[in-house]
Amino acid sequence: MMIQNIKILISTLHHLLYLCSSVSKELDIRGELRNWDSEFPFFHHELIVRYAAGFLASAVAVAAFGQVRSLFSSSKRSRY
Repeated sequence: MMIQNIKILISTLHHLLYLCSSVSKELDIRGELRNWDSEFPFFHHELIVRYAAGFLASAVAVAAFGQVRSLFSSSKRSRY
């Protein structure tokens, strides 16, 4: 029983250490982003993400529209 409790304690400690390291990494990343924003105020990091997401969404929409359009145009051609 005592050995099982020790195993649970060790497992819990490993989990806590993992959580602490991930929180530490997140704080480091946030600090770097804050530094980026203060160094380049005209090019905020959120703008980069928005522009990239917009470009990706546009590319996916154009590709999907092209696929749908080609399906309908090929089915019209096969009828005649």
